[in-house]
Amino acid sequence: MKKIKMFLVALVVMLGLQGAVASAGGVSGPELWVDGVFSAGVRLAWQSPAGNEAGFAVERGTDGVYFSPIAYGLEGKQYNPKTYYFIDSYVSNYGLERGGEYYYRVRAFKKSKSGTQFSSYSNVVSAKTF
Repeated sequence: MKKIKMFLVALVVMLGLQGAVASAGGVSGPELWVDGVFSAGVRLAWQSPAGNEAGFAVERGTDGVYFSPIAYGLEGKQYNPKTYYFIDSYVSNYGLERGGEYYYRVRAFKKSKSGTQFSSYSNVVSAKTF
């Protein structure tokens, strides 16, 4: 199941790079924070500035500069109407480096007649696994 999800995320990103994804220029990104680090993973939370998103794209990196997509969609994982969360269980399921520092960013998306529109990226946050 996770391999299928990662494949779909990669496919969406590839399509976006080929011009199938429109930019939502000027739309501010979510405010992101690390909500907890556990042996089972890293829990991220963010607030949506708009509240009318179709979903969110979450990306992870090891240096705070280069990122790879790890989740796409995420509608319905909410603390409340404007606060969302995601647990990066890849840490426990696939053994990311213990004591490694990982960086995350998020952006919102919505669908329109002209394609998918993305917000700008959130702030970058980091978490150290144990």
